[in-house]
Amino acid sequence: MFGILLACLHFLTLYFASPFPFLISANTVKITPTPTIAISVTPTDTPIPTSEITTPTVIPTATPTPTMTLTPTPTATAAPTPTTSFTPTPTPTPNDTPTPTDELTPTASPTAMPSPTPTNTITPTAIPAPSVMDTPTPTLTITPTATPTPTMTLTPTPTATPTPTMTLTPTPTATATPTPTTIPTPTPTITKVGNDISYPQCGNTFPTGQGFGIVGINGGIATTTNPCLSTELLWAGQSLGTANQAKVQLYVNTGNPGLLGTWPVNNTDPLGDTSPNPYGTCDGTDSTACAWQYGWNRAVADVQQKFIPAAIAAGVDAIPSDYPWWLDVETTNSWDSGSSDALNRNRVDLEAMVTYFQSKGIVVGIYSTNFQWGTIVGSVPSNSNLNGLRNWRPGATDLSSAQSNCSLTPLTTGGFVVMTQYSTNFDYDYSCL
Repeated sequence: MFGILLACLHFLTLYFASPFPFLISANTVKITPTPTIAISVTPTDTPIPTSEITTPTVIPTATPTPTMTLTPTPTATAAPTPTTSFTPTPTPTPNDTPTPTDELTPTASPTAMPSPTPTNTITPTAIPAPSVMDTPTPTLTITPTATPTPTMTLTPTPTATPTPTMTLTPTPTATATPTPTTIPTPTPTITKVGNDISYPQCGNTFPTGQGFGIVGINGGIATTTNPCLSTELLWAGQSLGTANQAKVQLYVNTGNPGLLGTWPVNNTDPLGDTSPNPYGTCDGTDSTACAWQYGWNRAVADVQQKFIPAAIAAGVDAIPSDYPWWLDVETTNSWDSGSSDALNRNRVDLEAMVTYFQSKGIVVGIYSTNFQWGTIVGSVPSNSNLNGLRNWRPGATDLSSAQSNCSLTPLTTGGFVVMTQYSTNFDYDYSCL
């Protein structure tokens, strides 16, 4: 480096000593970009300085590099600032640099030279460097335009919008709270009430919505058959059901006509079987034995010749013991009367029916009013199988009175009221159970 400085001094000496100043002016026009006019003379003297002059021309190419460093980060501008290490040179050169004598001082040249050592050939271009520093400095102030980056902080705000929509979706579940329990509420009233029908309803409209159905086997008197028994069995099977009551129940007409009609003449039943008559042999007279046989024969015919064929025709259960059976005891039918023996024969007639039903496993009950029962049967001895039977009690005019009749005194000892009846357009039956 010291040799280079000596060469520069030698060059300057030649410059000032040169007898061709016009050549210097000609060349200085070409070197106007560079502030050092004295250095531009060197092309005429020797090619060596020109090589050094060409190196300064590289400096313009170096000037864009600071601009490259400014765009990424403001700190990159520090790269040109090392040129401030040339501050020894800017102080003497506020564009007054044409006085080369300041740089010729041996003391200044060695001090200025160590600073360019990092940049090698850039040392002569210390003068344009200040101009470069003026242009980038404004660009540094522009860089804060990157501050709009806070707009990125606005992006999180959309995240709040989906959250409310999630909360709205569960709210429709509250609509499921209305319970349809209000629909079954009427059912206790319906299921506690049934209907009974028989031959008068044949060809007419049947009741609907009944909790249970009771069907008459006969056509009004004990020896006849309900002509629409199969159809009415199907109707009863469509009952809604009631607690402690069979959906389908049956009742039969009873009577003791004496010597009228089909009065028996022996102990043979309608199936040709001999009955276990406890009163001896029936001889066709109006006797206790024949009264008992009459009742037995009616029960056999009701089960074997009326119910079972009708149930098979309807396609329903044809097992007699699967249904409760009721004895319809009413004064409208034919009964003996006028004496205690007549009442005794009437009672024996009913006892024979109960005997046959129970022999088939059938649960039997009595349908009658207290008045009709006393008129037909009278008193019942303690050994009678009529004692302890369930009661179905008619006589009420509305539901309220039918409910009250559940507390009536049973017709026989040990009996109990399980059902009552009231009539409007149909016969309705209220379950006391």
